[in-house]
Amino acid sequence: MFFIKAEVRASRIADEGVFTLEDIAKGQVVGNLGVGVKAMTEGEYHEGQRKGSELVIRTGARWVSDQFLHKGIIEDEEYLNHSFDPNLLYHLGMLFAKRDIKSGEELTVNYEYLLAEDDEFSFCDSGTGRKVDGLDGYNALARSAKELVDVLI
Repeated sequence: MFFIKAEVRASRIADEGVFTLEDIAKGQVVGNLGVGVKAMTEGEYHEGQRKGSELVIRTGARWVSDQFLHKGIIEDEEYLNHSFDPNLLYHLGMLFAKRDIKSGEELTVNYEYLLAEDDEFSFCDSGTGRKVDGLDGYNALARSAKELVDVLI
């Protein structure tokens, strides 16, 4: 669930992306990906991917440690694209603005915090060609927590 006005439209990063319809201030809470979700273990996440569950594949995201979240429906948040230099920070299901964001900008997030380590759906970044794969649970939490402190102070 976004706390800002945004829309899904054509993206240069991937087919579609999420674009803000308003200015967003650095540190602002932009969304909560933990609304209307179910929790599952990392093993269940991988199993859902292997079985081709579109909802697990499209909505699954690391929550904390070996726990993942997934939704029963696909909403606008599922169109957030990856960037190694994103304007949003994902931390424990919440989205924070890493910097001031102007209306009309595409919203991006670092998928290393969302995906599992050795994720079935790791991919190559469209801009750099670098592999995008998840971090282990400890490092995903530690790195996103450090980034959040940097954003908020």
